[in-house]
Amino acid sequence: MARNEWQGNYYLTGSGAIATDEVIMDGARYIFAASGELKEKKDLNVGWVHRDGKRYFFNNREEQVGTEHAKKVIDISEHNGRINDWKKVIDENEVDGVIVRLGYSGKEDKELAHNIKELNRLGIPYGVYLYTYAENETDAENDAKQTIELIKKYNMNLSYPIYYDVENWEYVNKSKRAPSDTGTWVKIINKYMDTMKQAGYQNVYVYSYRSLLQTRLKHPDILKHVNWVAAYTNALEWENPHYSGKKGWQYTSSEYMKGIQGRVDVSVWY
Repeated sequence: MARNEWQGNYYLTGSGAIATDEVIMDGARYIFAASGELKEKKDLNVGWVHRDGKRYFFNNREEQVGTEHAKKVIDISEHNGRINDWKKVIDENEVDGVIVRLGYSGKEDKELAHNIKELNRLGIPYGVYLYTYAENETDAENDAKQTIELIKKYNMNLSYPIYYDVENWEYVNKSKRAPSDTGTWVKIINKYMDTMKQAGYQNVYVYSYRSLLQTRLKHPDILKHVNWVAAYTNALEWENPHYSGKKGWQYTSSEYMKGIQGRVDVSVWY
């Protein structure tokens, strides 16, 4: 069944079910009857809004996030397939920057070479991230060495930061899983950061999602490195007292964009 699309006056949600309540999308609030038929549409200050020649971002509560200088940033990996026309992606979707996946611990992303080549050729601002499967400090050091090797291999010209993607991972066969204690994560992240900085890379941070940052990763020695957070909710609803500076909120993982297959992660940078 189709998802996230209109069929006449009915809207199919991400689960494939017909919307029967309220949906906020594309800068509007849509109210549906119990039958699923659209009853009312109300335009809102939601998402990216153009006003007086400037562009602003509003969360789903119509609260402005950042200023008119906020940036629309996407993150990309091999899961998005081959992107043949990066200029179209940037121009037609009003994208300001890209965070490209280097790969994961021990493995290079299959589309990395192509994506970096095109971004370099077109002068599109970008940063990179590495998804970690680290269990200890040795793994973290190897992650850092892999990051450095790939940056040098493809002669990367980074405008956005380098990110260490820390999540609650688990192998498909459940033979291994992410460390469950905060102390181990402090050691892992500090080792990655120290190794990167000793090699001369200073613009290095942590990416994770809100629920993990509120629990397992809730430690000053971790949070001081965090400036990019995922939370697919009406508002970010999270403050980091241990970091000040530019930051990113990944507010969706399901936006459709011209020139890219499937759904795309999108963030506001402010």
